[in-house]
Amino acid sequence: MTAWQLAASGFTAAPDVLEARAGFFSTYGVPESDAGVTVNGLGRPFVIVDPGLALKKFPCCYASHRAMDGLLALRAKLVFDVASIDRVVCRMPPGGMQVLTYARPATGLEAKFSLQYCLAAGVLDGNYSLWTFTDAAVRRQEIASLYERIDVAEDPACRGNDPQFERRSSGSRGLVEVEVRLRDGRSDHIRVERAPGSPARELSWSDLRAKFIDCARQSQRVSENAANEAFEAIRKLEQIEDVTQVTDLLS
Repeated sequence: MTAWQLAASGFTAAPDVLEARAGFFSTYGVPESDAGVTVNGLGRPFVIVDPGLALKKFPCCYASHRAMDGLLALRAKLVFDVASIDRVVCRMPPGGMQVLTYARPATGLEAKFSLQYCLAAGVLDGNYSLWTFTDAAVRRQEIASLYERIDVAEDPACRGNDPQFERRSSGSRGLVEVEVRLRDGRSDHIRVERAPGSPARELSWSDLRAKFIDCARQSQRVSENAANEAFEAIRKLEQIEDVTQVTDLLS
């Protein structure tokens, strides 16, 4: 809407924004990229249809999501806490750690790109929310005490058999393995190939509600009752005659 309003007001932009030397193609492509291939294949099919939409379940870098999902699954199965953990081992595919650059984050923003922190927070809290990635959450002493018990590394064995491996993002290539070892001798591991929220693992309405309510709660401007009403209205959006039925609840 903003772009349309600016254009209607007479604002213009570079006509060669796509193909310019520092344009879109050069920024997001490689020297061998061929814009013609993209243009010729545009809409055949649209990605909204195939492979479909991906929605983030967790409010952090997508490259961590499979490991986080695996950790939560093991936590539910083994019922452990911080005191019972001996070791958490996470094996990532080659290139899977490329954007996860903070081993010991100091801020909430850095924590969004820290696999070590995401695993530690999962062990401690058993869930993830917007609060998980605040400065206060990151600086908890319980989190710091867990780092020495968490091992993360890329492993060639996690490459898998995908012929499209090199073309996939760090959060979707190969597979991720998470192993938990407890001090009482129990251990288990899990392999996660698709992140929750990917087209192959769509989020449930319950997942979406939890995410929506978390966002409303973090805003500190929308009550939980209003957020729940708004969510139910959004679920039935095609039946609503006036969209202000939703926006009024959130304003």
